[in-house]
Amino acid sequence: MATVGEDDRHKMLKNLLNLRQSSIVSELLAIEQHAEPVGKAHKWARDLLCLRYRASSDHCFRKTYNFALEHDFVAVSWTRQPSARESSESGKYFVEHPHEYRRGKTVMQRNLLDIRNSVLDRVVSYLEARNMDTFWIDKACINQTNAKRKRKR
Repeated sequence: MATVGEDDRHKMLKNLLNLRQSSIVSELLAIEQHAEPVGKAHKWARDLLCLRYRASSDHCFRKTYNFALEHDFVAVSWTRQPSARESSESGKYFVEHPHEYRRGKTVMQRNLLDIRNSVLDRVVSYLEARNMDTFWIDKACINQTNAKRKRKR
């Protein structure tokens, strides 16, 4: 592993191996020691919220639950701060979900996603290239206002 606090983002990938203090095998074995039992992982995934994209939906995603145990999906890792050459603009994409009013009437409600357009553009391109339609991304799939639930995920 690179020394603590060292920023290796600007180093070439082929040179990173020389910075390691331990072998990759020993690091993988250390990770394996902290693995959760499969049953616990499945319990966590049972109520996993993912987003589903359809090319015909015009930048719209729909929520889907319990998807992770039955189908492939993409888990997205992204940086919260844009790079110097990347736009911070968001608002192109939204999530559509049913919303029930008090009188029992259900309508589709749209909520804009506060995730950079450039990030979601890349997600959509990847999904289309892999012939997939479902992904998980923390900011949209974990309730950001409920601290207890956020820690659980």
